[in-house]
Amino acid sequence: MGRASLPWLALLAVCCMMARAEQRFGKVTIEAERHVFDAARNIVEASGGVKITSGGMTLVAERVTYNVNTGEAVAEGQVVISEPGREFRGASCRYNFQSGEGYVKNVFARDETLGVRLYLKGGEIEIRPASWILRDARISTTLEEEPNYLVTAREVELIPGDRWYARDVKLYVFGHKILSTSEYSRSVVHPEKFVLDLLPDFAYTPEESFYIEYDRETRIGGDIWARGLARLSPRSGLTGEASVEFRPRRGYFYAKASYRDDPRDPFLPWLRVTRLPEVGATYPLVAPRKSFDLVAHAAWGRYLEYPTGSYSSRTIWQLRGGHSELKIGKDTRWRYEFGASHAEYGRGRNYDWAYGGVFVRHRFGNDLHVSLGYLRYFVRGRTPFLWDDIDVPHELRTGIRFPLVGRFYGQFVGRYDVEQKRYRDTQYGLLYRDTDFVYSATWLQRRRELLLEIKLPLTDGWF
Repeated sequence: MGRASLPWLALLAVCCMMARAEQRFGKVTIEAERHVFDAARNIVEASGGVKITSGGMTLVAERVTYNVNTGEAVAEGQVVISEPGREFRGASCRYNFQSGEGYVKNVFARDETLGVRLYLKGGEIEIRPASWILRDARISTTLEEEPNYLVTAREVELIPGDRWYARDVKLYVFGHKILSTSEYSRSVVHPEKFVLDLLPDFAYTPEESFYIEYDRETRIGGDIWARGLARLSPRSGLTGEASVEFRPRRGYFYAKASYRDDPRDPFLPWLRVTRLPEVGATYPLVAPRKSFDLVAHAAWGRYLEYPTGSYSSRTIWQLRGGHSELKIGKDTRWRYEFGASHAEYGRGRNYDWAYGGVFVRHRFGNDLHVSLGYLRYFVRGRTPFLWDDIDVPHELRTGIRFPLVGRFYGQFVGRYDVEQKRYRDTQYGLLYRDTDFVYSATWLQRRRELLLEIKLPLTDGWF
């Protein structure tokens, strides 16, 4: 090779280094193989592996036109919009990096913000700052063509950390349609249930024997819903609760009455409470899209506790907050939470508590998960109700999930009382996981209760 070719090689190397150019417009960074900036219109036309980033949001496409003045990007060709916990793929999209609004056409998406890995398909997904709406929706927990769990709907709206709404819903389990309803709404506070909470729960306790419990709700009009929970037991008969709930875009307001509702206290499994009635409100103080949650709750009601016979009114004010998940390396996650409560009773008593807690979870390989948590309550005053008591003011929580044979797993969760220096509440579980569901049998030691459940597979391993 002659010396004359060296300048050409140097020029070629420089061109290769400059092949992918990067430009920054405020908080938006554009990276592409080719781009043209029209200074008169303040518009960027980019092509060839275009990548636009702004904060935690990333847009990738083959061709993008970006308006610097409005912050709007129009993208075509293998479009991917991603942010922590979710990803939207489609043929084309329009997204505004200033307002956080946009849409993706012919979308395939993955969402893990509920703690469950969901796969979504639809004609269009509309993205909003604190929610998204999927039209002509098809939702499952696996990529298989014929999943055991499938939800279809004309429209689904998810408000992360709050609720989800669906219209013209059909639920298929093992290929059989088990639900068809025009409208449905459900809190996502307990993501392990999601749509499966439409199925009845089966359990056994020495107090109730085998019982069946069913939870159903229906829309009355607008943002007003009626909800009923019924339990049928051969020993206590039919018990449950009924409520009317107002659910605007943000917040939750309700009026409730119940007949011998079970407070599910692990240390006092025989307790029952009648609410005569109860009204309350819960309101998020930060945007639901944030991973940090701060929620205020207030309620008033009159209660009769069985079998103690305690009867009183109660006004309660609560504040709870925390961070959903933080990373420590690749396989370790941690979170924290805190709260405070003030209760005033008709008997003139006050009962206050404040607490803080931190939790760590580590994964050893793909199958072994270990969790450890620490909670400390500070309590003042007295309550006339046993079900209001903080039963373990100073505790450690331990948990482990480990592989057995094939798709079977074992699980242990315990609550260790630091002051009494002993375990006071333990749970032993046997789990079987297929592509869609987790089938679990859990023995609650303190309650002496066997709980049989079908759940969606959680991506989270907290207690």
